[in-house]
Amino acid sequence: MLLVSSLLPSEHFGAQLLLAADARVHGALQHRRRGGDGDGHIDHRRPTVHPGPDTVGKGLRRAVGTGCLPDREDLDAGLAALFEQQHAPPALVLVQSEVEEVAQEAFAAAVVQWRESGIPQFPRAWIIQAARHKAVDRIRRRVKDPVTAEKLTPRDHGFGVQRVPLETRYFEAYNRDNVHLVDISETPLVRVTETGLRTSARDYEFDIIIYSTGFDAITGAFDQIDISGVGGDKLFSKWRDGPSTFLGMLVHGFPNLLMPTGPQSGSASTNFPRGIETGVNWCTDLLEHMWDRGYTSADPTLTAQERWSAHVTKMYAIMLMRKAKSWFTGYNSNVPGHEHGKVRYFVYNGGTPKYVAAINDVAAKGYEGIVFGGEARGTARPMARTSAAE
Repeated sequence: MLLVSSLLPSEHFGAQLLLAADARVHGALQHRRRGGDGDGHIDHRRPTVHPGPDTVGKGLRRAVGTGCLPDREDLDAGLAALFEQQHAPPALVLVQSEVEEVAQEAFAAAVVQWRESGIPQFPRAWIIQAARHKAVDRIRRRVKDPVTAEKLTPRDHGFGVQRVPLETRYFEAYNRDNVHLVDISETPLVRVTETGLRTSARDYEFDIIIYSTGFDAITGAFDQIDISGVGGDKLFSKWRDGPSTFLGMLVHGFPNLLMPTGPQSGSASTNFPRGIETGVNWCTDLLEHMWDRGYTSADPTLTAQERWSAHVTKMYAIMLMRKAKSWFTGYNSNVPGHEHGKVRYFVYNGGTPKYVAAINDVAAKGYEGIVFGGEARGTARPMARTSAAE
């Protein structure tokens, strides 16, 4: 058995069973540094880092990077200029005290609209729409410059459609003289220079560049491992246009590849530690089933996999987030093929009870939809386990 949590580059392994147990289901996007001979777009000779609690420190005069806005007052005086670059507006964010207030006001506004409309059934989507208007109004109140406020206002989703990140003085930071918003959808980045960044409009000089490039959601970690299946098929190639799985835990043509938190499983649409537990328990029971019968391989049928993937895809149709620029839809402007409009169906949206019922039903029917290899025999256990105490 090979338990994968992380692998070093160029490491190669063969295994009877591959358990993809990396809880970090997102592959981080790292920047690449190149020389200044014109063969790339990065010539920067100064520090470049990814965000952390002490990213912007004392002694820095000019910094740039999405997500690097400081909350600490002691940094204000030290930074002569801090540039926030955005490709698109952030998700609708609020301070914690505003969340309940916005929800209550939105519900009241939606009820008034419903009563005036004469529609017999209350449209819940109106609450989301009303909440969005309330949240946008708060952005305009807190950001003094109307042009900047407009740039910070998302248009692709309603309030609550994406996770609502709480913040502390985030919008007020844009009212400071030493904070500037650069919209790279208007003036795109051209290259990283020796002294900073170049957009289509001008050059900027910085002491440090802070990368917040996001992550290649769900399939990114798998794509970084050269996983080969039957006949040499590559998992990366199979999933190039989007993943297709059986129950979010197995893939046809890749026998004994178990993914307790794989794409199209119920792990990402619930409390994640509990979601991991659901997947681990089901995979463990599957292995018990194999060991008790002497099976050496388990591979889902293509029909079962296509049926499950179609079920996952169909459930997206009822979700408000289906068109949002979110990792739930596979969107990431830094990854080819993940552009807006190319939906990747990552998440089981039926809820945990329905997901658990579905996977337990498969197990109760003798793991219907899975083809086992090897001779069925007695209670032999070819892959014996030992407890932690042993």
